[in-house]
Amino acid sequence: MSKERACILIATFLICALCIFYVKGTSTKHVNQKSEVKNEKNEKINIVINQKQWNKYHNKYDGFKSKEDFINKGNKYIKKIEQLTGLYNWEKQYQKDGKPLRIDIQIDPNSMNHTIMSSHSIVFNANLFKYNVTPYAHELTHLIIGVHTNSSLSEGFACYISDLTGSNSGGYNYGEDIDMMSTPYIAKKKYQKIVDAIGIKSCPSPTTSGLDVRNTSRIYYKLSESFCKFLVTNYGMKKALGFYQSNCLPNQYKDVFGKTIKELKKEWITHLSNYPSQLTEKEEDQIINQYFSKHHFKYDS
Repeated sequence: MSKERACILIATFLICALCIFYVKGTSTKHVNQKSEVKNEKNEKINIVINQKQWNKYHNKYDGFKSKEDFINKGNKYIKKIEQLTGLYNWEKQYQKDGKPLRIDIQIDPNSMNHTIMSSHSIVFNANLFKYNVTPYAHELTHLIIGVHTNSSLSEGFACYISDLTGSNSGGYNYGEDIDMMSTPYIAKKKYQKIVDAIGIKSCPSPTTSGLDVRNTSRIYYKLSESFCKFLVTNYGMKKALGFYQSNCLPNQYKDVFGKTIKELKKEWITHLSNYPSQLTEKEEDQIINQYFSKHHFKYDS
């Protein structure tokens, strides 16, 4: 393995935080109601970040002018996600006293990025935060749309919706065309175990996939996002998200989409195989390396 590729894999391992979130007694059903006009500060939501942690990790590379700018960007992401999904009253599932929903955000050098559903809080990895590669919109999406028993759909939808908000660090495509970034993996036999899991079950273990954990995770997330994009593009956000939030099982795809999961995946794979922009793994690595260089990301920080 080249030094450049090894560095990229180390960095992407950090971002596999996208896979880690906790669900503790929190319902994933949301009320889909008419749009409500909210001001830019979002009176229903109160994003709070630890001041000491902010002072310690805030720097010229993190992409935020101030703590207020960080909070404001979070509110903008929330509003955009609401517009994309039609979920304007999602916070009610968490509220118990009618007060604005508080979203606590922590920055931890020893933790992966993750969302804790039961306490509607988010933890960001400090190293990723410092270099503006934090999956901010991705983790907020988890809070808004809930989680699915199928992690391929949970992470796929969070990555794709994050992309639609304009965030460039919500998934392993780093703002690039997710279908293009998925093309190196869709037809190679060594990735078949991962392809088989998409839309159906959790990320295969390294033992099952035959790959190391870093490669397994990043390919699984990428392909999961591409598959969720395929569902939304062909059937619409309302139907795709309805399937997701109903926590439907793999044998229920036909009830919602009129096709079995096998038929849907065959069409999705054909779409990627014939996609106009095809990449090799080396070309994809170069794109990722350029992204990290642009953000001054230090692999050993």
